[in-house]
Amino acid sequence: MENKLFYLAPAKQWTQALPLGGGKIGAMVFGGAKEEKLSLNEDTLYEGGPANRNNPSALENLQKIRKLLKDGELDEAYALTQVSMTAVPRYCGPYLPLTDLFLRSRKLLDISDYKRELNIRESTAKVSFVSGGFNYERRYYISNPKNVLVTELYTDSPDGLFFDVNLMRRPYDPGTRLCGHDGLLMHGKTNGGMDYVCALRIKTEGGTLTSFSDVLRVEGAKKATLILSAATSFRHDDPEKAAMDCVNHAYELSDALYPEHVSDVTALYDRMSLDLHSDPVDLPTDVRLENLKKGQDDEGMLELIFNFGRYLLIASSREGSMATNLQGIWNAEFAPSWESIYTININTEMNYWPACPANLPELSFPLFDFIEKMVEPGRFTAKNTYGCLGFMAHHNATIWGNTAPTGAGVFLWPFGAAWLCLQIWEYYEHTLDLDFLKTRGYPLLREASEFFVGHLIKDERGYYITGLTQSPENTYILENGQRSTLCPTCTMDNGILRALFTYTLSAAKVLNDENELIYAIKERLDNLAPYEIGSKGQLLEWEKEYEELEPGHRHVSHLFGLHPGRDISPRTTPDLAKACEKTLSLRLKNGGGHTGWSRAWLINFYARLMRGDDARENLYLLLTNSTYENLFDKHPPFQIDGNFGATAAVLEMLCQSHMGFIDLLPALPSKWKKGSVRGMLLRGGVTADISWDEEQVSLTLIPKVDISTDLRYKDDIRKLTLKGGEKLTLTFQK
Repeated sequence: MENKLFYLAPAKQWTQALPLGGGKIGAMVFGGAKEEKLSLNEDTLYEGGPANRNNPSALENLQKIRKLLKDGELDEAYALTQVSMTAVPRYCGPYLPLTDLFLRSRKLLDISDYKRELNIRESTAKVSFVSGGFNYERRYYISNPKNVLVTELYTDSPDGLFFDVNLMRRPYDPGTRLCGHDGLLMHGKTNGGMDYVCALRIKTEGGTLTSFSDVLRVEGAKKATLILSAATSFRHDDPEKAAMDCVNHAYELSDALYPEHVSDVTALYDRMSLDLHSDPVDLPTDVRLENLKKGQDDEGMLELIFNFGRYLLIASSREGSMATNLQGIWNAEFAPSWESIYTININTEMNYWPACPANLPELSFPLFDFIEKMVEPGRFTAKNTYGCLGFMAHHNATIWGNTAPTGAGVFLWPFGAAWLCLQIWEYYEHTLDLDFLKTRGYPLLREASEFFVGHLIKDERGYYITGLTQSPENTYILENGQRSTLCPTCTMDNGILRALFTYTLSAAKVLNDENELIYAIKERLDNLAPYEIGSKGQLLEWEKEYEELEPGHRHVSHLFGLHPGRDISPRTTPDLAKACEKTLSLRLKNGGGHTGWSRAWLINFYARLMRGDDARENLYLLLTNSTYENLFDKHPPFQIDGNFGATAAVLEMLCQSHMGFIDLLPALPSKWKKGSVRGMLLRGGVTADISWDEEQVSLTLIPKVDISTDLRYKDDIRKLTLKGGEKLTLTFQK
């Protein structure tokens, strides 16, 4: 099983560096022998702050804009939306870098036998080399339990280690000062007023430790350990004390830090495994990527990109951390693309697609914390922008829970909170955590639904619509040449509403809640527009068949009902499934899938369509066209959603449980002759182990509680009664 990335040269740029994360702290390890650089992040360090950005003119102009759209006055609708509804100010403030840690080695001679590696199972990076005939090694990891970055240096040279250490936050360096005889302390404040602190101490064995104004110098040590932590005023009244407490506690326990760290991360990582029985390839990761571009097969790289997504989720989304943003927790730029915040019209949602099926359901809790942070601002936006109860959000959000429509263009898309809330039901279905559903999950689903109960209006066909929306982020063209992203309704709206209303009603049934709101949700669910098929056999994106400005657009939002929704399946709606296939064909023919996350979504679509060979082909295209040397997803630039989307897609290929039954190996590629997956978590609280070869398939199920379900493998359908906690093993002839 592929669990390591390795390279034979240091990183020259950030997208070659090795990512480490402990939930709150992130680091990118460049691995230079003579000059090492670690690019650091803290997950709450953002520009800006809590603010009411809702446009006070919105509500009084809502009906005017709806009418303009209904009448086909697209330009006027756009212009009025721009001035009356877009947030003030229009942007939120970006996710910021923390600092760079520099380690400059002295007295090193020529470097040979260099190796840089990342063990994703143990969440540990290593750099090793030979200089002057002696061995040097560094080990890097971020302890989630202790919230510290640890860098350990070793040598068998009799003269020992010689290096200088300092912290530098470019280009807005707040200055670093010494802290005691063995520490550094960096203080800073963002333009938005957030205080941040980075603290560092060094422990040595042998040699001497001296200091200059903002530099620590180690001379002649056999071993040195650097311990670093960071904190901001977002979480702490006294961030300096918080950071120093973490560093000082870890300093006293340094010998026990690494075993505790490995135990912590492997307890999560080892819950599942994937083995495609690929031939071992002892080549550097960057060389393997280049070989893929030359047309060579390497199924081991598919294992690695699958496991890398699990690793990144463990590294970036832990109890008490922020939810993963557009770049997880890793960002080197002070003006990152799209501010590296939360884009919630696909990207943040995709980040959490693998959490439950990969048997990491509790890693969804930072997302639930994030949704709860949006409730109060979302109620204000619902009331003051739309005149409705409940809570809602548009396509961007921040750690302060911003819900106003963000951006210089028009992003009047009111489904952000609704889509995020769907993960709540996914979590419940996979874990059967009734206490969570009752105390946290259902209130969020209910209130997100309540907004749409008040917001929806009926069109001339008698169907409920929002009257002001967009199909992210596509542009349609009327016969008179007018074009817009704004529209009265679109197919994606109905897909999200069906899922939100259905999940809310399902939760209400579990909790025996029946009232006027539940009746209203049922009535609106029953009166949503059906899916429509166009003249080319494609699924229509809007209520009418319009010309598209970009036929190969990166978003394929109208296929939401296929994935992650559950409305469309080759098993139950074959005509609509064929329309989805045609839609994908048209998108790809016109250049679709050109961004990493878009390609990852395509793989999930093909998995749901049970087209395993197409899914595998697109996994290879993701690696060859949309993956950096360190395996980060390439939009371009870096966005982490494609990594998580790829991991989720592999799981969809191997087993599906969203249609109310277990569908075994629904999209197994023909070239995956032999393999196994262990520890996959299915809906209903069932853990599954699957193995297959050219002759038979074996399945072992362990349910959390007693459950009855159907199991399907190709045309073989079996009714199962499973006993909670007991294994059931079945075999099928392939």
